[in-house]
Amino acid sequence: PEHVSARDVDCEIGRAHLRVALRGQERPILAGPYPAPEAVRAAESVWSLERASGTLVVHLEKSRETWWECVVQGEPCVDA
Repeated sequence: PEHVSARDVDCEIGRAHLRVALRGQERPILAGPYPAPEAVRAAESVWSLERASGTLVVHLEKSRETWWECVVQGEPCVDA
């Protein structure tokens, strides 16, 4: 949505899950566990909001280098 600031974003990057939502919204934009058995180094993972475009960028530092078919379980697969 337009006019969203970083304060409006609730991004929780956990070792085994990701949750992205807008504060005050009941339903998250994206939420779920990473593809089993994958995990991330949460302390080294970050998110940012690009002001000009309003794009949310999430950088997940994986625990091991491998291809994930999807960001979180239940979401559409990414082409290899």
